[in-house]
Amino acid sequence: MHNKVKLFIEENELLSEEHKVAVALSGGADSVALLKILLSLGYDVSALHVNHNLRGKESDRDEAFCRELCEKLGVPIEVVSVDVKGYAKEKGVSTETAARTLRYEALCNTDADVVATAHTMSDNAETVIFNLLRGSALSGLCGIPLKIEKGGKLFVRPILCLSREDTEKIAGEYVTDSTNNEDDATRNRIRHHVIPLLKRENPSLEESVLKNSLILRSEDEFLKQSAEGVDLSCKALRSAPKALAMRKIKNLLEENALPVNSIYISDILALAYSDNPSASVDVGGARVRREYDNIIVDKGETAPKLNKMTLRYGENVLSDGGKLVLEEKSGKINNLFTTFYVDKDKINGTLSVRSRRIGDAVQTHAGTKKIKKAHIDNKVPKENRGRLPVITDEKGIVCAFGCGIDVKYEADSSTKNTVCIRYERDGE
Repeated sequence: MHNKVKLFIEENELLSEEHKVAVALSGGADSVALLKILLSLGYDVSALHVNHNLRGKESDRDEAFCRELCEKLGVPIEVVSVDVKGYAKEKGVSTETAARTLRYEALCNTDADVVATAHTMSDNAETVIFNLLRGSALSGLCGIPLKIEKGGKLFVRPILCLSREDTEKIAGEYVTDSTNNEDDATRNRIRHHVIPLLKRENPSLEESVLKNSLILRSEDEFLKQSAEGVDLSCKALRSAPKALAMRKIKNLLEENALPVNSIYISDILALAYSDNPSASVDVGGARVRREYDNIIVDKGETAPKLNKMTLRYGENVLSDGGKLVLEEKSGKINNLFTTFYVDKDKINGTLSVRSRRIGDAVQTHAGTKKIKKAHIDNKVPKENRGRLPVITDEKGIVCAFGCGIDVKYEADSSTKNTVCIRYERDGE
């Protein structure tokens, strides 16, 4: 078994002789076997035990066992005690999530170069079946990764090539977590009932699943890299093979730390085919939306609406950081997004600025133009429409950026005094 693990480590480049390796030691058969194997193979090994304080005397028993084992083997051990229940209550997460978070936090703080965890091919088979039941995509069927990086620390799984039966023989002495014997968790039911049933059909089930997982992982990595060449435009997503388009969306979700599942991926892909240029979906507290031909992720950082304020000549800094500059300056060529020339003598009282309101419209030579429709026609991103200035006097709307100027206020050949209203944004 030891030579099998050694070969597995070398083939997958998990460890080198120079590495200082910290073994995540729970006291169970898997972690005890891992510690003994790495020690026998000559690695510079230490142990780290995390006491979750969830099972009373049993938790204390596990800690004592780990201390005694390491003393017997001559292995340095660090014990970290954590308050899982208190953390779960404070953060509003499940006990399982709290335990995993605090455990990895402790492991990331070790002085070792690499942390070795005792995942086996039995764990891998359970994980694949668990993900299959949840409707996982390809990445879920890849099982447990051989190595990952968390918190700046490299985690490796050197005994992923061994079964639980193998580790129990190697460990010899170990402790058992009583909660593993219960059937209240899905993973336990898979372990106790589903796996034995499948192994009747294929006694080498776990090994077969592992081989398949390693093949799928290499294909999964190829898809991930290939998807990097696909643009996040609706046109590109529609043109790409569906597998690549879906992987591009999966990459997008992962890059933005959003939950990944087949439903979210399908919903976002549907945006690319939607007739609505501003369609959007909710994903894990964020909005993923179309901005005409592009797919955008918003995390509650949308542009604010403008506070209403009175304008004066010179520079006016708006509530969102934009600027309106008013100058007595002649000109007749208006620009919907930057410049309007207004007949000063037609202005009623003072000028003010605000965001668009429901029903706002301006009178053009072609008739009434709703500001909202003008923004849509002029492809103003939905998230930016609230920030485009609407200029009013004491009788109504004078002009609206992204829409146009009301004909009643236009400068023409008879105009004697002209006001130039210029809209500026940094970097635009």
